[in-house]
Amino acid sequence: MTENYITAIIGLAGVIIGFLLNGINTWYSKRNQIKSIRILISNEIDANLRMLSILWNKMNKADDKGNKADNKIVLARRFVSLPFPFWKQIMWYEQASILALALNENEIKKIQDIYNDLDTLKSIHSHLLMYSEKDEENSGKSTDLGFGDIKFSINHSSNLFENESLDFWDEFEKTTLKLLKEGNPLETGP
Repeated sequence: MTENYITAIIGLAGVIIGFLLNGINTWYSKRNQIKSIRILISNEIDANLRMLSILWNKMNKADDKGNKADNKIVLARRFVSLPFPFWKQIMWYEQASILALALNENEIKKIQDIYNDLDTLKSIHSHLLMYSEKDEENSGKSTDLGFGDIKFSINHSSNLFENESLDFWDEFEKTTLKLLKEGNPLETGP
């Protein structure tokens, strides 16, 4: 009889130890998964901010004579002439279903704001590029008019880029400086 109790106690202890070990393993795996998600997203944000910083520095770089552009239209034209970075967003979107495990509500909001701001910068670049291309299209066009022996030509020019670029540049500058100042809101920790 005593032997049955000992066997039962050993069996029960084995079950309890098994549950404890499984719980510890689950906790450890979840902790590692959370840490990995945070690192992947943080690295992605850091890469995007580095690309933005490089773009910003190239736009504000002095020319060969040491002159810095201070005219917003010149800066906007320089912005359009430079290759636009391809923002990395794959980790943010791939991990969307488990973000609540790894990030708190405030972190999710701040990170989403970063990705929204990066999309805004891309949209600004697209608009300025479109205006620049339309100006180029219209720059060489002329219309020949004539009445009898009198003939003349009207050259068309477009100032669409100059008319639209100031507001877009201001928004680009404000958003860029905000992103670079605030940096990565995600602390990955040791």
